Amino acid sequence: ICYGPLRSLGAYWAKLPFGKDLDKAKELFERAIAGCPEYLENLQFYVVYYADIVKDEELADRYVQKILDAPIGDYPLYNSWVKLWARSRVGG
Repeated sequence: ICYGPLRSLGAYWAKLPFGKDLDKAKELFERAIAGCPEYLENLQFYVVYYADIVKDEELADRYVQKILDAPIGDYPLYNSWVKLWARSRVGG
């Protein structure tokens, strides 16, 4: 759904046990977000599989806030779940 292959490949490149390519993962997540910013799982994957791994708390916090501020939009099931994840991440 909504640039899922890019999102999945980004996670793949970020989590390889050997030969990670975080630059490639970042590029894929950014392309998924640019192509479908209203699908909040794209933003969540960027946080979990990039920002957290490179320990960029500012980037992670910024994207978690984007998730919290975004409307449910056209993907109510998926976006609701991601919003719950974001709320739990900030302690709410």
